[in-house]
Amino acid sequence: MGMTLKELLTKGEGTLSAQEAKALAAQCRMDVETLYTLLEERGIKVLDNEAEEDASLDVDSIIAEVENAEANSDELGIGDDSEEEQAEENPADLKAAMDELLDDPVKNYLKQIGQIPLLSAEQEVELSRRIHAGAEAAHILQADRIKYSAPEYIKKNSARFSFEEDENSRSYTEDLDEDGSEKPGEDAEEKAAEEKAEEEIENGPLTEERRQELLKIRRDGLNARRSLSEANLRLVVSIAKKHVGHNLAFLDLIQEGNIGLIKAAEKFDCDRGFRFSTYATWWIRQAITRAIADQARTIRIPVHMVETINRMRQATNQLVYQNGHEPTPEELAKAMDMSVDRVREIQRMAQEPASLESPVGEEEDSSLGDFVADENAEAPGKAADRAMVAQQINQALKSLTPREEKVIRLRFGLDDGRPRTLEEVGRDFGVTRERVRQIEAKAIRKLHSRKCLALLNGLIE
Repeated sequence: MGMTLKELLTKGEGTLSAQEAKALAAQCRMDVETLYTLLEERGIKVLDNEAEEDASLDVDSIIAEVENAEANSDELGIGDDSEEEQAEENPADLKAAMDELLDDPVKNYLKQIGQIPLLSAEQEVELSRRIHAGAEAAHILQADRIKYSAPEYIKKNSARFSFEEDENSRSYTEDLDEDGSEKPGEDAEEKAAEEKAEEEIENGPLTEERRQELLKIRRDGLNARRSLSEANLRLVVSIAKKHVGHNLAFLDLIQEGNIGLIKAAEKFDCDRGFRFSTYATWWIRQAITRAIADQARTIRIPVHMVETINRMRQATNQLVYQNGHEPTPEELAKAMDMSVDRVREIQRMAQEPASLESPVGEEEDSSLGDFVADENAEAPGKAADRAMVAQQINQALKSLTPREEKVIRLRFGLDDGRPRTLEEVGRDFGVTRERVRQIEAKAIRKLHSRKCLALLNGLIE
């Protein structure tokens, strides 16, 4: 049991923070003091002073934050006395609970990145320079390949081909600013790199020795980018956990943030004097917020509209705090300096879609679709009236001859709702228009009889 406990809770030094111990006690439904005793018996020290902790991630704290945000509920409480005594008397249950935690991919990932050492400022500068050298080598190699080794049709259309083929020469995501526009300077930097690559191969193709040298530099740049990115994976986790609760899993948020981290590693300029984490924070946050805007909703909303919706929510919360009630569209329009129609449009856009199959009621024997009105369906009252009218008309038409009944039905469109002209009816019967008019007049006189009028009186009223 001792080895399992160390593998689960320590970071290689046989220590555990007080916060981690409390979280573990809550998960295992044990008294904190009982857990402390078990840990001390197995030689695991509980650190009371946060300053004694290393730079590793507080795994249990992060897991607790994520679970609270996703489930919108508190952490598991401590069980009653009988449960505590049972857990204390049965150490096998504690071992099973801790072994079960090993199957959690989030916890495993956090433990792995927690073992990667942090970088000093000097190491970041060195890695950044190696990354840029590798990017320049990649530009030169690809320019040489396009100009001298590619088929003729690629050479003729080289302007249409960018350096996106090489993973180190272009970014993984679009170079967009917060407002959705391209970041200034990105195109200039790319153009300068391409011009430098063209100068390198202007006098002829690369020699084999130079090619191998550039390939080595390129591989070294990729390794440097990997090292710089891996050393800052903790930063991604700390930012990603603040965005939990937007219909994206925590691991998905981390992966999107990692893409932004790689982008930052490619673009980081060590000569500007600031640390990499300061620069990478913007790229990580941009990648995560963009992923939320693109993937979190069933119906995608453009990024600029997501920002507008967020501003409207902030304005709504502020007005609720000031006025004590939900703001009207007019109040929101005044606060956001936009028209009322625009506010209503944004409010409609901000609504979350709901599944028509969502269960409704305590017994969940009905679905939401059962309560949604069909605007194209006829109202039950009108349908009943229509059926009654049809029945009375059919009863009155029985007093006519079959030929007269058919003429009346065609002339007034009683069967399909499309009245026919005298000419159309005459064509169907093979008679003249005048003859059809005579048959119609005779049928109407019959319907004016006392018996038929009694049937149709209710319709007239």
